[in-house]
Amino acid sequence: MKKIALFLSIILVFGLLVSCSKLINEGDIYEKEFKPEYTTVSVLPMTISNGKTVTTIMVPYTIHYPDRWIIYIKAYEEEKQEWLAEYFYVSKEVYDSVNIGDRFVFDESMGTRDEPYTKTRN
Repeated sequence: MKKIALFLSIILVFGLLVSCSKLINEGDIYEKEFKPEYTTVSVLPMTISNGKTVTTIMVPYTIHYPDRWIIYIKAYEEEKQEWLAEYFYVSKEVYDSVNIGDRFVFDESMGTRDEPYTKTRN
């Protein structure tokens, strides 16, 4: 019973922490950045089990990051009296169409919050 109560408490605390962080979709642009494409090779562990033994092997992956255009925005939250900031990876067209100081409203069709990359196993 104590384990269940502990587990539920951890879930509750985690849920509260996640709900406290606010993501903004609208704000003033304070910085723009271009990152050129590059490729890197990383070696990641892979675990294989046959039911009796477990073996870990190192597998090389090629990770390619394309050209990336990033827009940084900030917005003031009156309730907490603090600035919130966010950044978005957008298309070149969106990047070229806005300037620092402009009001920006992010839409999923413009890009993503996550850095774009492709990972392939060698």
